[in-house]
Amino acid sequence: DEYRDSVFWEELVARLSARTLVECYGQDAVDAMTPEERASHVAAMEKTLWGEVSRYGVDRLMFMLAPEDS
Repeated sequence: DEYRDSVFWEELVARLSARTLVECYGQDAVDAMTPEERASHVAAMEKTLWGEVSRYGVDRLMFMLAPEDS
């Protein structure tokens, strides 16, 4: 279903963007950002990720599992 596909990709990109922001800057730095700063960083990351998923879909999506999880 096209709607579910769209919702899946939107949610995936939004969550990955927020997670990556914390990974790059650290939770304390993200918490200290103004809402405008945070939104700007997230928007830039979302733009990058949308480019990836638009071009490659799941082909370049990877999960890094800990050895005990594989």
